[in-house]
Amino acid sequence: MGWADSIGRRDVPTRRHHCAIACSRSSLGVMNSRLIAGPIAVVLSFLVGCGSAHPSTAKSAKSADPAPTSDSEDIEGLFAREKSVPAPRTAASPDGSWHASFPSESEVELVQGEGHTQAAFSLGTEAKTRCFFYQEPVDAGQAIQAILNNMAETVQFKDLVAYRVTVAQRTPVVFVEGLYVVESTDGKKMGGLKLAVSPRHQVPVFCFLDEPGYKETFVSAVANVLSTLEVKEPQKELPYAEIWEASIDGKPLGFQWLYKLEPGQGKQTSISLSAMFVPTAPGALAISDELEMFDSDAGGIVAGTFFKSEGGRVIYDLEMSRSARSKFKVRGKTLDKDFETEFTAPRLSDDIAFYRFLLKGKDTKLEASEYTPSFDPTKVNQVTYLLDKAARSVKVQVNDISLVGSLDESGLPAELSTKAGSGEFKQKIIYRAGTP
Repeated sequence: MGWADSIGRRDVPTRRHHCAIACSRSSLGVMNSRLIAGPIAVVLSFLVGCGSAHPSTAKSAKSADPAPTSDSEDIEGLFAREKSVPAPRTAASPDGSWHASFPSESEVELVQGEGHTQAAFSLGTEAKTRCFFYQEPVDAGQAIQAILNNMAETVQFKDLVAYRVTVAQRTPVVFVEGLYVVESTDGKKMGGLKLAVSPRHQVPVFCFLDEPGYKETFVSAVANVLSTLEVKEPQKELPYAEIWEASIDGKPLGFQWLYKLEPGQGKQTSISLSAMFVPTAPGALAISDELEMFDSDAGGIVAGTFFKSEGGRVIYDLEMSRSARSKFKVRGKTLDKDFETEFTAPRLSDDIAFYRFLLKGKDTKLEASEYTPSFDPTKVNQVTYLLDKAARSVKVQVNDISLVGSLDESGLPAELSTKAGSGEFKQKIIYRAGTP
């Protein structure tokens, strides 16, 4: 389809000024990120941000009247198709910066573009699977949003869902499926689009297959590519990282990726990146990207960066600085308006610092102050944790919101859940490595 021709250059947004912020604070030059808070903040952001656009109220298009078609094909069978992936073929970027294995029945076709390389390969389906390998970081949510917006100019989406969240090479991967109707000379036709994005620090990847069915085949193919992707100059492994999958009643909504950097001289940076894909109506998703980044020294948090966009609109873009002991100033913009606030927080903590305290302490009740602008940018939130390490359970209270969860063998949170309307919002760890 014509929309695919422009994916590489103008349709997938890259991070702008937040790249420079992250790079300047990082010991790893490529760690540029428009990066969300820890698991508690993701829960708060979901509960506050959805409002009436709640996934439990969105009807699936699959239960609606089937779209008209000009032939008698078995629509249900068409969308249920799967196949085994072909044997792998190795291909490398023209500039030699990366190489990977592609499950393909024919030679992989590589095209160098501005800031990206496109790889087209055949799974034995009518349409080819295409992956774009970028030279600069991309936002997972806005990458998907841009493609859906482009397609919506010529098709009508009947159903849009995130259907899988996985991990490849210590990086999250999210898969989205869109069922659509398009006008043709033979009448209305149904189509099926699969999208995947992995916001890697080096060579982020975006893939798609525009053909009904093959959902799991596409997952296997993308996983094969990402698991074999090697870059010319790999960066050193992160000292600590974790990835959470968010879901509502067992249906994936997105991911949250928390990790830390150690620039040296007793300094530390914690970065948290998330993307959410919340169904709001048949054929509609509320897509958001969020960032939380904290700089700390021996005296605690000294600075922070907070960013959120939804549907391509910037919700807030804030910078925090420590003005005096336990005193903080926040400046920036919320919904395009200038914003400024001050607060005092003797126990202001990020997730990494809280994890260390949790692992060392023996208390059954812990209290912390956390700044989460997606919940309320004007003040900090007081968070209470009730721990039962013997039972590996935890209860969390944030204002009037209660969460329950479990701890892993080390004593860190492994799962958190809370009621969301008539459903249950849950986050669970799908990857954790290193020491907080």
